[in-house]
Amino acid sequence: MAQGRSNAEIGNDLFMSATTVQAHVSRILTKLDLNNRTQIALLAHDAGLTDQPRLQQPMRSTPSARSSNHTS
Repeated sequence: MAQGRSNAEIGNDLFMSATTVQAHVSRILTKLDLNNRTQIALLAHDAGLTDQPRLQQPMRSTPSARSSNHTS
């Protein structure tokens, strides 16, 4: 949820139906006295429970790397 994913996307990863995920989200909202998914995401982030997605840089081949792979 903290990554902005839909119930269906979460359900696919956890092998659950979107309806089951929705029920769990509803229970989280009730137990934590929150109003929406954004508040859940903020709470999870502040508690350090989220993984920050990192941008991956493509690996670049250097001239020395290319020449060392060449066999004579």
